[in-house]
Amino acid sequence: MRYMTKSERFFNEEEMLRIKETTRSVELQTIGEVAVMVVDSSDRYIEAELTGAIIFGSLFSLIITTILFSSSMWVYIPLSFILFFLLWFIFYAIPVLKTPFISFKRKEQEVMERAIRAFYEKGLYRTRKNTGVLFFLSLLEHKVWVLADKGIYEKIDQET
Repeated sequence: MRYMTKSERFFNEEEMLRIKETTRSVELQTIGEVAVMVVDSSDRYIEAELTGAIIFGSLFSLIITTILFSSSMWVYIPLSFILFFLLWFIFYAIPVLKTPFISFKRKEQEVMERAIRAFYEKGLYRTRKNTGVLFFLSLLEHKVWVLADKGIYEKIDQET
């Protein structure tokens, strides 16, 4: 059995079926072509992993060295490196831990870029009458982006 990502487990089978049926129904009743995409995160945010590992690795090393080794620099430096790599792996393996190290603006930018990339990767810009719509959910960032092609914008009032 393979590991299922958080995005693959986000909706249960019944919810997935309802989404597919609703999408199909909307496509039959309108000229829009709809796609839904759920991703675990829009970016790896490696700088957040590194920042967290450096801060906590140094802090834990300082505490351990001060308590157990009388503040020996010979223990602090190697212990900092060991804890850095251990914590880097932990931040990589548990993405929610890195969220405090990611700015709101950075999250917004990454989700927007990932949604736009998905819009083009799924070919929603090549639909008949330019009526593609993408509902993009990025779980780590708790963000939803809705992108529509120019054919949709021509049909709706811009104030709504």
